[in-house]
Amino acid sequence: MKWRIALALIVASLAPAAWAQNQNAGSMPSYPIEIAAEKVYEYRDLNIGVQDLWLSSSAASVVPIACERGITGIVLIGNGTFRYAPKGGKPIEGQFRAAMVRFNPEDQDTIVPLGKGTKVTDQGAAEMSRHLVSVVFGHCWHRGKDALIPPKGSIAAVLYTKDHGDLLITADKQTAIVFDFTHRNTLYQRK
Repeated sequence: MKWRIALALIVASLAPAAWAQNQNAGSMPSYPIEIAAEKVYEYRDLNIGVQDLWLSSSAASVVPIACERGITGIVLIGNGTFRYAPKGGKPIEGQFRAAMVRFNPEDQDTIVPLGKGTKVTDQGAAEMSRHLVSVVFGHCWHRGKDALIPPKGSIAAVLYTKDHGDLLITADKQTAIVFDFTHRNTLYQRK
């Protein structure tokens, strides 16, 4: 019973952003996702910047989250730094250990150009990604275990951070939210 109350509080605190993010979710098609060990990419330097969010890692494995529409996200395994600096808001920054980043497949090459990495087969990275996705995929743009496709230009990142734990940052041109799932706390919201 206590977990149902906690879940209701989380949903209520996310209601404006979740509604904005998934306002047409009922009519949106969903797609099964695939994570493949033979499609892992390794990077010496990886920098991602979109919607006031920057991720940087000096050594990372990137595992694409693929669906029928294309690559709609990645799992990033490796230590790095993040900075979310919304206009008019206080920056939120720190170190991360792993991340899941979701986006529209049409934005994939500008967000994370896979051609700049080295394609490898990595069973361990794929398996860790499957475990991570099974836990955090439900934080954003999903229907059950299937992917909903975010609008062009939007971003959602679930970061396992040193200071916050499980941190969700999601933004588009109108709305944004930073929610700390570990401490059940909204750190920033733009409606």
